[in-house]
Amino acid sequence: MKTTTVPAQFTTIEDRVAGNLSLNQLMLLTTPIFISCVIYMIFPPFTKLSILKLVISLIIFISFSILAVRIRGKIILLWIQTILKYRNSPRYYVFNKNNNHLRQSVKDIENYKTNNTKSAVSGALSHQDKSSYKNATKLKYILLDPRSDFKINRKKGVMNVYINKIQ
Repeated sequence: MKTTTVPAQFTTIEDRVAGNLSLNQLMLLTTPIFISCVIYMIFPPFTKLSILKLVISLIIFISFSILAVRIRGKIILLWIQTILKYRNSPRYYVFNKNNNHLRQSVKDIENYKTNNTKSAVSGALSHQDKSSYKNATKLKYILLDPRSDFKINRKKGVMNVYINKIQ
């Protein structure tokens, strides 16, 4: 007896329950039977056949059988679900850089100002601003000077800058 190996992409084919029908199709075709039984029992005249009950049951059976039709390997119900997901998804994705993630809120800054004296805060801020400005200008002149030698090393996500003295 000859044996062949089946590639992995062919082993994931949807299971067929009855003939060429999948489980979803079988459920879609049997559900109208149960719904029709409920309609037959609940609506007046009770447990008797009427034209209205027959028409409602027929409409339900036709709509469910249309949903069970297979197009390009997928049933129409799955196509409708895919289309509805697409239609309900947002159309524009706007990046907002003004989010509050890792930022101090205005209330925190106001609380800080009220808890500390205004003169101490303003003095610290003015001193910090002046020193950072001085460092930035020194760094700018060092980098622009052709005599300066600096190296940039990147290791494990860290960037190290080495600046040799100007001679």
